[in-house]
Amino acid sequence: PISEPHLPPAHPAYPFLYGGGKDTYKKQQERLPEESEVQLAKAFLMGVSEKSGTSVYDHLTQVIVRILENRIEGGVDIFESISADVKRSKFQAEQVTAPGGFRKEPPYNPQTEISSAQIKLFERLSPEDQADRSSGEAGEVPDVMDLSNLWEWAGVSLSPPETFTTFLSMQNLSSTKPLKSLRLWGKILGLQSNYIIVEGELRDGAVDEDEEEANREDGGDDGEKKESEDGGEGKEGGEKEASGEEGESEVKREQKKRLPKEVRSGVNKYVYYVCGYGEFSKVFALG
Repeated sequence: PISEPHLPPAHPAYPFLYGGGKDTYKKQQERLPEESEVQLAKAFLMGVSEKSGTSVYDHLTQVIVRILENRIEGGVDIFESISADVKRSKFQAEQVTAPGGFRKEPPYNPQTEISSAQIKLFERLSPEDQADRSSGEAGEVPDVMDLSNLWEWAGVSLSPPETFTTFLSMQNLSSTKPLKSLRLWGKILGLQSNYIIVEGELRDGAVDEDEEEANREDGGDDGEKKESEDGGEGKEGGEKEASGEEGESEVKREQKKRLPKEVRSGVNKYVYYVCGYGEFSKVFALG
């Protein structure tokens, strides 16, 4: 007898598919409620991007709000432009996520200030400035670059760049101040900063503006004036007291004389200039 081919049943008892000689299980799809599907879709759109730090939901909301606020007609035609404007308005360069944000430098950099101050020493002077410099008498400045070799043999020396910068600063100081001679006194190492000190001798009869300003800050004239006023008031009070009481002699108050400051002699023979990093544009006199 002829055997009939084996055919799969019209309605299989088990959820298996016949194909390719293998049985494949097909999972029955479960349909979620409509509210749940909306919540899942909203949660997916609210996913924050790691690159831009915003989500599709928030971005579309801002685009729609801008269209409604500005009453833009034909918003669908310029939707991409509005979207780009919204993105540009949220860009902040100071954020870490912004392009180049990790390369942001602090607003104040001490090294930049030092370089800006020292770059003036390496600039070439114009012919007019060179003529003015050559016409004036510059003070004697020792060859610090040559002396640095002796200091290095002794075990104490500055670095070559610092030595050269200090030498240029001393030349600049000698040409701008009425100095007879100038020499490097030394370097003081501090906790907050290091200080380079130079010792200079003024010419005979020359007056340094920085020294006069320092004397004014000491209050020499004000102190003498105050003492004279105090002495005068005391003298008047003594005369009133002597005139009021018989038999008492007048009390004479001697004014205290302020000792004159030793200028260009003794310990004040030399004047000292201090700078934090080898540039003597901002100096003050110690002596």
